[in-house]
Amino acid sequence: MYLRNGKVGIYDLSSEELEEQALPEEDNLESLKIAERLASEHGPDPLLLGTGALTGSFVPASCAGFVWTLNGFVPILGFAGVELKLSGFDFVVLKGRVQKPGYLWIRDSVIEFVESENLTSMDTWKRADKIRADQGDGKIQVLSVGPWGDASEPASQLVIGYWGGEDKVGMGAEFGRRNIAAIAIRGMGELEVKEP
Repeated sequence: MYLRNGKVGIYDLSSEELEEQALPEEDNLESLKIAERLASEHGPDPLLLGTGALTGSFVPASCAGFVWTLNGFVPILGFAGVELKLSGFDFVVLKGRVQKPGYLWIRDSVIEFVESENLTSMDTWKRADKIRADQGDGKIQVLSVGPWGDASEPASQLVIGYWGGEDKVGMGAEFGRRNIAAIAIRGMGELEVKEP
């Protein structure tokens, strides 16, 4: 599939089950419309991670991805969007919530939840450092929330790596409501040009 992996990961946080769905060929460009369609298929209250058609390409400013809920979306800056695409998924749909806090670990077409209650005593910088140390890879991209997010405070922000600022819709509270302290992403895949 041109500019896409062609794969959606659907992860149920309650049962910790992963399902994969093919992304239809005609869903090639309009990422937010794809997110809206996926939300309607996997509702009632999904959290989606997505990439753009050009994410991971050499087009300037194309590294971004996004986090989407019914309340709005937040751009994923830095390299997190690229890592998501290189993980093998164009979109990840998260349903439900987990009982104990921890982080979602996305890599190489695998999604799993890692329980880690001690993350809730840490700020976002320490969470990123701990996840990278635990997984043994300093290039892991971490989307995290701090104690305000854990408490589902409406004004809490999602932090990407060590930096926040792009979250204008209180996405941190959405993570906290689901008991997600962070999402760690690392992709080792490759993107190829279909017809050079």
